[in-house]
Amino acid sequence: MCYPKHRFIVTRSNGLALTSALLKKLDAGQVVLVSSGIHLKRGERYFAHFGVDATSVSADYLAAMPSILPLAYNFAVADLALHEYAGLIRYDIFNALGWNAARTEPGQA
Repeated sequence: MCYPKHRFIVTRSNGLALTSALLKKLDAGQVVLVSSGIHLKRGERYFAHFGVDATSVSADYLAAMPSILPLAYNFAVADLALHEYAGLIRYDIFNALGWNAARTEPGQA
């Protein structure tokens, strides 16, 4: 197995746009995006926007629990899902209005 000579691990972030732009600026070779399964789609989109070719790996998967009574857990899962969909819609709106930072290759579209 081949291990990289240098590793750059981001455990806390100020946002996907900042992290992906930083990784592009550092000219990171192989990038692995490890995040919650519910968050991966938005993360992949922002990384691709800034030209970072990342391999996505899900750390967990969330699913609602069937129940006759309302469960706080299900409300939390629904809230997280709505937050991620809102983030995807925000990205698309900002792109349409030209408010996102300029793209860089290979994420040009």
